[in-house]
Amino acid sequence: TDASIILQGDYECVVIRNCTLDPGGSDDILGNAVGVVSLEIQGHVEKLIIDQSITGPISMAAGAEVEEVTICDSILQAQSGFAINLETAAACIERTTVFGGTILHTIMATEVLMTAITTITDTQKGCFRFSAAPLGSRVPRSYPYPLQDFTAASQWFTSMVFGQPGYGQLSAVAPLEISRGAENGSEIGAFASLLNPIKIDSLHIKVAEYMPFGLIPMFIFET
Repeated sequence: TDASIILQGDYECVVIRNCTLDPGGSDDILGNAVGVVSLEIQGHVEKLIIDQSITGPISMAAGAEVEEVTICDSILQAQSGFAINLETAAACIERTTVFGGTILHTIMATEVLMTAITTITDTQKGCFRFSAAPLGSRVPRSYPYPLQDFTAASQWFTSMVFGQPGYGQLSAVAPLEISRGAENGSEIGAFASLLNPIKIDSLHIKVAEYMPFGLIPMFIFET
């Protein structure tokens, strides 16, 4: 059964850190579908912070308001529709993967992976740097990469199903603009801070330097 966490009243700051609000998409041990846990704002929130968390969709009820939202090192997912629907909010998003559509007022995005249409009301403010969004999105000028063709996006991830070991992880077929699109050469999205591509490059260098002549290395990646 789907469920919602509802914020009513006035809040100066709401922080969700190191938490999981189940985005659904998988079955429990008995084979029953796991419901989606969404976050709905029905009051006034000056600042909403989501840090190192996985959540279902985030939205506002009619008449509600979120002034600012900060999202870092997280995964947000909607099984359909919008993963983020906060049309009044000025957003700062870093190292985050969003499975689902997004509506915001303004955005400051760095190393963010948006997999569905993203609509920013005011594109004269903010930035969309070292990030990716599908063609047809409305975002501030995308630097240094143009908007991407996400037709094959489902193949770019080991899994898009919460509960599976490779959930949210990029696969070997992801485009370079995504798998190595961060400012420091790492991947963009929720796992950017792990520096996996940089670690892999370092491993290749060490193996080439120390492996005995005539042997061929094989690299096996596990989730």
